[in-house]
Amino acid sequence: MKASQTLLSFLFFVLPLLTAAQIQPEDTQRGEVPRAYLLDEFGRLSECERGARHDIFFAELSKNIGTTGVAIFYNAPDTLPVHFDNPAALTFFAGHARFRRFDISRITVVNGGFRESASTEFWIVPEGAEPPGPTRTIDRPTIPIDHAYLFDRGFIGYSEFGDNDEFVLTQVKAREEAELEALILEESGDTEIEEPWLGEDEEADSRTPEEIEAAQFHWFSEAFGIRLLSKPNYSGTIVFYADYQRYDIARLTAHVDDAVNRFTHENDRIVGRVKIVYGGYRDIPEAEFWIMPENAKEPLLAPGQRDKHADVN
Repeated sequence: MKASQTLLSFLFFVLPLLTAAQIQPEDTQRGEVPRAYLLDEFGRLSECERGARHDIFFAELSKNIGTTGVAIFYNAPDTLPVHFDNPAALTFFAGHARFRRFDISRITVVNGGFRESASTEFWIVPEGAEPPGPTRTIDRPTIPIDHAYLFDRGFIGYSEFGDNDEFVLTQVKAREEAELEALILEESGDTEIEEPWLGEDEEADSRTPEEIEAAQFHWFSEAFGIRLLSKPNYSGTIVFYADYQRYDIARLTAHVDDAVNRFTHENDRIVGRVKIVYGGYRDIPEAEFWIMPENAKEPLLAPGQRDKHADVN
């Protein structure tokens, strides 16, 4: 009987201690200070792949409640100056965290400076561990002061999803609508399309006029305007590219000019300091924002090569 009681006492007091020891982090079991560990490191990826790696990071933090995270973003030497202090990968990360509704307060976001190639690091930091800092960095690129340099670029459109056909030539739009209607008729087997066949149940646009206008010019680089205002002796050149066989170049030129005219920052404007140049063919309307130091030569144009098999209107 005594032996049985002794065994029961052993199981009651000792086994819970052994079990608790088994679930403790390895460093804690050895009495060492917890250390942060690198969960993931990657370079340039597609948005889909990048989002998936972010989700793994968020999932790991959610699984380990007592930990925090550190996300370090490194630029490459060919990074445009607009992203020197705010890496594009960091902006994407913040947006993806909002989309996933992840508590971003658990993550310390770090602009790591520059590396030989663009890189992102995701670290897991246990409670009591020293958070990591940037490593393997190189010097920040020098911004030219004696010749033009490309500061920023972006696709021209009335929304982040495209130009909504706003600048497509009238004859091209009419032809494409006729081709679409013919395709629908062919696939449905009907002889005609009932009108109205689109938009009948669309909700009214609830945005204010100011919000609608801001959406039209979302592509314009506010940072470009601010940089020009910080350099009173500099000027700017916006080179835009588009397929002249598809898009109305005159309307695009006027739209770019409107963007320059509407820009203001702390009541200062850049009207009269920016030259607008059509640079030639590119498949999708795109703008390049160039900073021009005094006496700088105009930037060299870099139109794309039209596919020789593409239809000619």
